[in-house]
Amino acid sequence: MLHPRLLFPSAMIALIFLSGCQMSAVKQRIEPLLAKLSPRPPALLPIAALDATCVSRCERAQTQCEKRQQIRETECQQQFNLTHTQHKDCIANQQPGCLQAVACLGADLSLCKTQHQDCLRTCPPLKTPPPAVAPVAAPAPAG
Repeated sequence: MLHPRLLFPSAMIALIFLSGCQMSAVKQRIEPLLAKLSPRPPALLPIAALDATCVSRCERAQTQCEKRQQIRETECQQQFNLTHTQHKDCIANQQPGCLQAVACLGADLSLCKTQHQDCLRTCPPLKTPPPAVAPVAAPAPAG
């Protein structure tokens, strides 16, 4: 049994280890439920019909988001490998309380896609020139 003074720090450490790479699993379960409750966003115009500067900004943001997700996945894999190695050493040395590594879930690029679509919805449509006004014919002289 843990001493009462050690109970809180031990619980916090366990929570940190459990929440690490698994938070996206919780998010993946909750997002579909939230999507059903939230109103549908307005329809997205074709990209060719949107302001090119705005579309370019959205594309850059999506690329940066995807890179961040890949970095998170790489860091998770590195942490997994380290924890897995430590777990194997712990078991081999017959130590008590060996922490097991938790597998990573992969980079979540759906977040980037959603953000990209939301960004595109803020882009103004291309400005089309006003239609040419046909000259009004002067009435024929009465005569």
